[in-house]
Amino acid sequence: MKKIISAFVLIFAINAGYSQISIGAGASMLKVFGVPAPYAGMHVLVEYPVDDETSYFGRVNFFGKQKGAPVNTYADAIDFVNTTPGQIPVSYQTTFNYTTIELGRRYYFGNGYDYGFGAYGGTQAMVIFNQAKVQSSDFDKTKYRITGLEPKGAVFSIAAGLSGGVKNDFTWGTLYLDGAFHYLLLGQSTNITASNGFSEFGGQILFSFTVGYRKTLF
Repeated sequence: MKKIISAFVLIFAINAGYSQISIGAGASMLKVFGVPAPYAGMHVLVEYPVDDETSYFGRVNFFGKQKGAPVNTYADAIDFVNTTPGQIPVSYQTTFNYTTIELGRRYYFGNGYDYGFGAYGGTQAMVIFNQAKVQSSDFDKTKYRITGLEPKGAVFSIAAGLSGGVKNDFTWGTLYLDGAFHYLLLGQSTNITASNGFSEFGGQILFSFTVGYRKTLF
């Protein structure tokens, strides 16, 4: 993920040439429609103004994981002929997290990009990475396995959305607060573990909120 952040900064810096470019960071929250609890996390931001009224931005959000309720099932013997008993009762829990990359364009209203108080809005795309992991109760994994359930899996998705926010510039930098609505356009799971995790903790409609600080570099 450090490589992703470095690539963002490099790409924006190359495109910016001699224009100003800003970097920022702050707190993030993601609410997935249908999932009771929100995801909390942090973000880093790179923003490049085309002029005083428009800009392009990229943001990476890192959200914590959520854990599902215990599921009771059975683990099957790997060597069914020579292992007794052939099945044992076990339980497992699935954890699921979000990492998102936002790319979009902003339009500033009122005061411009780098002066005073103003509002902004625009369109954006979101690339979403989810990791699902299974945490099982203690049993001899050299003799037994939960059939059909992989230890971990991943989901890759793409969403599109609208965003809006407010900012205020100070001599020492800019404070911003924004929110966005996203709708999932497509997604792909790597295995049943990832699919189960998405069914419990994922969804088609996402609301994101961020608050942070950005500083113009050059």
